[in-house]
Amino acid sequence: ETIEARRFWILLELGNGEEFYTFNFFTTGIVTDFFVGDDTGQSAKNMFHIGITGGIGSGKTTVCNIFATLGIPVYYADDRAKMLMTEDSELVAQIKTIFGADAYLSDGQLNRTHIAGIAFTDKEKLSLLNAAVHPAVGKDGIRWQNAQSLVPYTLKEAALLIESGGYRTLDFLVTVWA
Repeated sequence: ETIEARRFWILLELGNGEEFYTFNFFTTGIVTDFFVGDDTGQSAKNMFHIGITGGIGSGKTTVCNIFATLGIPVYYADDRAKMLMTEDSELVAQIKTIFGADAYLSDGQLNRTHIAGIAFTDKEKLSLLNAAVHPAVGKDGIRWQNAQSLVPYTLKEAALLIESGGYRTLDFLVTVWA
């Protein structure tokens, strides 16, 4: 049987910014040259928090799916942001203040057309939206990380980990490119 494996080159930058390592990941579920912690399941306070970032279409989700099949918890920042924008009452109020009541449809869902029509023509509104959403996702991510246990590390997948400052809560940052 022939198994086609796509290779992703991933740069893992250790916390001191001086050491760099390259690891290979394969979509077959085989992960080579990568291991953090031990397999006994550390407590949450000893657990590593690793960020996965990269450009659009770079393979972040594919890499995270590999780890998820190995039992590693993954926080998907974009998915959580979408959920928070409809379920976090404080964030909903901020978005309504920025974009008006039309920011939400009658069923409570985000009115993406309305928000996009404003945010992508008004840089100040886009900046205000990011200033509301990124901290909410950051706080949610920390709560999520703290709720994990009995795993040696967790992953946080986000395209804007550096730009949003989200990398500051992580022990390691992995950049994915295809």
